[in-house]
Amino acid sequence: KFRQDPVSDEIIRSILKAATRAASGSNTQPWEFVVVRDARVKARLAEPMLRTWLERLSSGPRMTGRMKEVYDDATEMLRNTEKVPAIIYCCIDLNRVSKSEEVRYASILPS
Repeated sequence: KFRQDPVSDEIIRSILKAATRAASGSNTQPWEFVVVRDARVKARLAEPMLRTWLERLSSGPRMTGRMKEVYDDATEMLRNTEKVPAIIYCCIDLNRVSKSEEVRYASILPS
């Protein structure tokens, strides 16, 4: 369950600082981060994500056991997005992503 306690700017900065140090092939760092705290904005962003998520779930294989729990938790998270104190969206700039497969794997394998 998500807590609704406020998340301080200091904690958000700490998370973003750690995230910007993630490995990226050729040190391209092709990401941007967006922090959303406004409930209305979170709800507007969550609606299409939830709709797409539910469409994919309904067209995919039926989940059982632990995978069903994971997918149910993800669904619950999307249904309650506007209630969490902050969301950090990590966005990728495809113009800054290397076209080289080796470089792309260099971004993933160290993780």
